[in-house]
Amino acid sequence: MRVRDFEEALRHANDTQYGLSAYVYTQDLKRLMRLTNELHFGELYVNRPCGEMVQGFHAGYKNSGLGGEDGKYGFDNYLRKKTAYVTWA
Repeated sequence: MRVRDFEEALRHANDTQYGLSAYVYTQDLKRLMRLTNELHFGELYVNRPCGEMVQGFHAGYKNSGLGGEDGKYGFDNYLRKKTAYVTWA
């Protein structure tokens, strides 16, 4: 899809009911930082074609769900945590 400018590209990218992954190819660090803040996606892949690393936190926005089932962080969904405060004499 051809777009007129960066603003139109950003609008088109966010105009979806899903928000799992976005792929961006750029050498412009200023635009990349803006995309990181303004894209409504759980994952942003920059200058690379493939998916997340196994140790990463896989998360989605909108109708793509909450995610978070990959890597060591995914265990949090299956744990019931407890904190104990002990004074040892």
